Amino acid sequence: MRSNLPTLIFLLRTTLASPYFRNNVPVEGPPAEPGSPDFWTKLLVSVGLVLAGGVFAGFVVGIYDRSSLSA
Repeated sequence: MRSNLPTLIFLLRTTLASPYFRNNVPVEGPPAEPGSPDFWTKLLVSVGLVLAGGVFAGFVVGIYDRSSLSA
């Protein structure tokens, strides 16, 4: 019979790494009020990151399509 010790260790480490068991994580505070400069900064950074992700995904698809044509 195989030892289940590596599996048990993996499951234990995964469970303990779960954010549901971390109670000592510092909370940032209340969210930014809509209309405040902090709100607009976070909104613009979020939109910029989403658009950048779309651009990079397009690059990957373009490179993949280009490589399949040359084969």
